[in-house]
Amino acid sequence: MKELDTNTKLALMKRIDDFIENERVNQPGVPDTTVMMPEINRIAEEYSIEVTDLFITYMDHIAITNKRVAQEAEEEMDFTKIKRFY
Repeated sequence: MKELDTNTKLALMKRIDDFIENERVNQPGVPDTTVMMPEINRIAEEYSIEVTDLFITYMDHIAITNKRVAQEAEEEMDFTKIKRFY
């Protein structure tokens, strides 16, 4: 991915998170990966980033966030129970 400063990366990940949360209401039952692609495409164009690189970076963000939440709950993350992002 094009080198962006940490604050910009965090802001972009939050922007995608917020977009998905808002769109879930309008698109119930649609996989998050489908919901997020318009915003991923907009951000990629806006920042001259490869779409694939941004998508992978966002998936890493999700994995890290889920791991952190599981650690805070002091339990192991069971990836077989995750219903989103398939």
